[in-house]
Amino acid sequence: MTHYMNLHPQPFSMIACGAKTIELRLLDEKRKLICVGDTLVFKNTQSADTLSCTVKKLHVFADFEQLYRCLPLDQCGYWPHELKTASAKDMIAYYPPEKQMCFGVVGIEIELIRTSTDFKKLLITGFDPFDGASINPSWEAVKRLPEQIGAWRLTKLEIPTVFGLAAQTVLDAANDLQPDAILCVGQAGGRDAVTPETYGVNLRHARIADNAGNKPLAAPIVQGAPASYPATVPVHDMVRAVRAQGLPCRASYSAGRFVCNDLLYTLLHHYNGTNTKIGFVHIPYLPEQAKEGTPSLMLESAADALYAVIKVL
Repeated sequence: MTHYMNLHPQPFSMIACGAKTIELRLLDEKRKLICVGDTLVFKNTQSADTLSCTVKKLHVFADFEQLYRCLPLDQCGYWPHELKTASAKDMIAYYPPEKQMCFGVVGIEIELIRTSTDFKKLLITGFDPFDGASINPSWEAVKRLPEQIGAWRLTKLEIPTVFGLAAQTVLDAANDLQPDAILCVGQAGGRDAVTPETYGVNLRHARIADNAGNKPLAAPIVQGAPASYPATVPVHDMVRAVRAQGLPCRASYSAGRFVCNDLLYTLLHHYNGTNTKIGFVHIPYLPEQAKEGTPSLMLESAADALYAVIKVL
């Protein structure tokens, strides 16, 4: 059976991008007709746009106070930065307490019905091991991600830890894929948190050699180009999204001067003025890499952090 519902623009857009997967409603006579497997068609109240979703599960409660205690509110129409102030009282404007007591309420868990053309394309990269290491957490975490996250379809790419070549490998792949966004992931040994980068800087200055033996000192990445470019992904939304998962995260204002920064700056320079989003996220060592007293992060947690980042791109 197909059911039709009107929806305000903000929750409509959140469902469209995969940020909202549970629709909250009064369990009135109309909603009692909804069954798992049915189709919901949402109409944007300010346009003629519609979204079709499949009903995956129905969560029935006596009122929204109970529902808010039991369901993940980050899937119910709240952005990560709104979770601290989220309250069942927010629903009173739509459904007064007396109506909640009369009918009960329901969280309708949904899955957006997409066609292949509905997805945005994300090229996500991780580095190979370097400096004598046998593993690089950036690529290991990227490999663990699913093929689709929200509105994004992922293309994963392992790249060499080599000045210039890393960026060229990404640009070659992007030329074929034509992605909507490129998210690069790197290892930042010694950091105690996931750190989305805010800037790429026009400087190569290596403390150690890359995997081809290159060790540039105080050299520009692109001669005559700007000193820096800001990342074009929502860095602070990323930080809030990762923290909402209970994981350590903060914005970084230095991607270093090694291959990570070389890659980030080159991509920002190449895509400057275009609609292609460019971002970079550093993750800490894995526990098996970290010496005693050195911060680390479990691989599963690193992958969870990247998942949260991608959902708010």
